[in-house]
Amino acid sequence: MDKPYSQYMAFVGHFWSGKHHRTVKGIKLVTLFYTDNHGQHQPVNFRVYDKAEDKTKNDYFQDMLAEVLAWGLEPAFVTRDSWYRAIFAHSLEMVK
Repeated sequence: MDKPYSQYMAFVGHFWSGKHHRTVKGIKLVTLFYTDNHGQHQPVNFRVYDKAEDKTKNDYFQDMLAEVLAWGLEPAFVTRDSWYRAIFAHSLEMVK
């Protein structure tokens, strides 16, 4: 979420933007979406990436997925954005 004019705002930092194809200042929002067989999709969980928590995006993904599974959501497939790093192997064990 771009915030180009922010000065001293909580949770604002620099990150790579696929939209702008460069580093931008903004809120580092990690969102988990659910898509059904008819193509309808909606966000079901989110986290604001906070360096102070010492968590990776992969950690946030695992936390969010565990929560929605505990809520009773039963997805047929789990995919993730290609922008995430390749440290996905231990997340795959969780999904099985």
